[in-house]
Amino acid sequence: MAAQKLTKGRLVQIIVMMLLLITAFTYRTITHNEANVMTCSPNDVCEVNIAEKTVTFDYQESSRVLKFTKPEDLTIEIKNIEGVLKKTVNDASISELNLPIELIVSDSKGKSIRVKIEK
Repeated sequence: MAAQKLTKGRLVQIIVMMLLLITAFTYRTITHNEANVMTCSPNDVCEVNIAEKTVTFDYQESSRVLKFTKPEDLTIEIKNIEGVLKKTVNDASISELNLPIELIVSDSKGKSIRVKIEK
């Protein structure tokens, strides 16, 4: 490939592309919402606050039952070791869950908190 002279048009194109990339990276850096992650231990009660509401989790390792209390307007997604994803609305407990468990508590506005229950 032969070397070509750098023309004014090509230089403007390079500068515009660099400005576009810098703008995109700056925008993503400013608007980045770091996910809140909380780790809990089995057999301990774990409280999570989201949107001024409290959700309580209690995983009993001996019976493999996850009990929780939550306001009705929050949703909880549960993913266990097998990768099964369960979306709950009103259930107060879920049985036969193996550790580790990952829970995603979210509200209607898109705020979410990730909770991990592991040994």
